[in-house]
This record gives sequence, structure tokens and C-alpha cells, in this order.
Amino acid sequence: MRSIILRFVNRSRQGERGQVIFVAAAFIAIMAGGAAMAIDVGSYIAHRRSLQNSADAIALAASQNLPNGDSAHAGANEWAMKNDIDLSDMVVTVTQQNLPGGEPNPKVRIDLEADHDLAFLRILEECLVILFFFFVLLDVLSTF
Repeated sequence: MRSIILRFVNRSRQGERGQVIFVAAAFIAIMAGGAAMAIDVGSYIAHRRSLQNSADAIALAASQNLPNGDSAHAGANEWAMKNDIDLSDMVVTVTQQNLPGGEPNPKVRIDLEADHDLAFLRILEECLVILFFFFVLLDVLSTF
């Protein structure tokens, strides 16, 4: 009876040879994806913080020139160049004082918009495509 069970167990394991390759490749892909995501998200957050600091500095510099709107725009452009901000990525809105019943104080609003390159996720996407074709090739070769 014991020999029958052992033969059955050995026969069922013959089809499982080489399965560790698929598990290891999937594990590596998942770990690489997590690392790429952590690096790119951290880089994105740091870039966003840098843009916020630049917008704050530009708004502060522009507000020194209020209530003159043209002078505020000139001050904002000057500080944008000092902070390596492209002027096409920046929108300066000056709200003038409007009394009575309107805006009690003049204000400056700075809107910055810049793209961020998610380099590692792009590379990971290409690696996953290659990994997918590798799995398909292994599957095709294992049927022969």
C-alpha cells in the first residue's frame, strides 16, 4: 500500500519540475516594481515640494511690489528665473484692491505646472513586456 502511495506522489510531482523559475521571475518582477514605484513616487513628491517652495518664494517677491500689478508680474518673473522655473509653466494672477465691499487687500496667486518623468516605471514596463514574452516562450518550450 505504501509503495502505491509513493508512486502516485512521485508521478504527480513530475509535472512540477521547473516551476520555481516562474515563481522566482514573478517575485523578482514584483520586487522590482515595488522598488521602481517607491523611487518614482519619492522623486515626484520631492519635485512637488520644490515647486511649492518656488511658488511661495515667487509669490512673496511679487507681493513686495503690490499694489502695482505690472511691477508684481515683473518681480514674479525675476524670481521665477532665479528658481529655474520656465515662465511658460507659471501663471501669475494679481487681484487688485476693490473697495467698498470687494477685495480689501491686493493679492498675488502663483500657479506652477510642470511634468515629472517617471523613469523607473517606464523601464519597468519594458521589462515586464520582456518577462511576459519569456514566460510565453517557456510555456511553449515546455509543451515539447
